Amino acid sequence: ESFKLTHALRSIHDGILVGGRTFLVDNPRLNNRLWYPKSKMKVNHPRPIILDTELRNTLAMLRNNSDKDKNPIRAKNILVCCSH
Repeated sequence: ESFKLTHALRSIHDGILVGGRTFLVDNPRLNNRLWYPKSKMKVNHPRPIILDTELRNTLAMLRNNSDKDKNPIRAKNILVCCSH
C-alpha cells in the first residue's frame, strides 16, 4: 500500500531528488511503475535530479556503468547538479 502511495505522489511531481551517494549505492529507478491513472492518460514519470557536490558519486556510477549488462543505470533522463 505504501509503495502505491509513493508512486502516486511521484506521478504528480515533475522531479524526484536524491543525493549522489544514494544514486551510487542504491541505483534507484526513480520512476512511477505502480500507479496508473484510471483514464487512458499517459503515465507521468518524474525527472530524476541528483545532487552530488563534487560529482564523485555520479562519476563513479557512470564508470561502473561501462558494462551495461552487469550494472546498468536504472534511472532515465537524469539531471545532475553540483556546486562547481
